[in-house]
Amino acid sequence: MSNLLDLDTILVRNTIKVDGVAYELRHREELSLVEEAGIRRTRDHINALSTDDEESAAERVKALEQFIGIISPDLPIDKLTDVQKVAVIMAWVKQYTDETEEDEGQDPQ
Repeated sequence: MSNLLDLDTILVRNTIKVDGVAYELRHREELSLVEEAGIRRTRDHINALSTDDEESAAERVKALEQFIGIISPDLPIDKLTDVQKVAVIMAWVKQYTDETEEDEGQDPQ
C-alpha cells in the first residue's frame, strides 16, 4: 500500500535582522486563507498606487506596514525606513520565488 499523504507540521522560519535582533518571518503555509487574501489584496493595492502624490505615497506605506504585520508581527516596523519595508517584503517573496524555481528544475517522479 502506498502512502497517500505525508504532512510536516514543523516549519523552519527564515529571519530578518533589525539592529542585530533576528525576527522570524511566518511561513506561507502558516497563513490562514483570510491572511493570504489580505496579502494578495495589499500587494495589488501597493502595485496600483502611484508615488506621484503624497496621499498615494502615504497610502502605499500604510499598505506595506499591513503586509509586514502579517508576515512578521514582531518586527519593529516603526524603526524601518520605507525602503527597508520594501526590502522586507521582497525578501519574504523571494524565498518562495527561489523555492518555485528549484521545484520547476526538478524531474517529475
